[in-house]
Order: sequence, then C-alpha cells, then structure tokens
Amino acid sequence: AAKRGEADRSDLKGASREMYDSMTEAELEELAATPRKGKPEHVAGDRAR
Repeated sequence: AAKRGEADRSDLKGASREMYDSMTEAELEELAATPRKGKPEHVAGDRAR
C-alpha cells in the first residue's frame, strides 16, 4: 500500500520498512501472492495455541 501511495511510509516499521526500501512493487505483489504450502486455512478456538 505504501508503494502505491495508499499508506504513509512513516507508518512502516521493521521488516516492512526494509521490504519497502529493497523491493519493487511487482516483487512485493509476487511475495504476497505466494501460496502458504502446508499451512491450514483456519485453526479453530483453543487449537491455535
């Protein structure tokens, strides 16, 4: 969102700030679209701990 101007860069912290500085918008979109292999879609209730 910061790369597109939808959020302020000053709101970014830590890893998100580093990714903003070092990656293109296309690289960030590709990273966000990466499937989460082997991860459950949802863990209900107290099983999440």
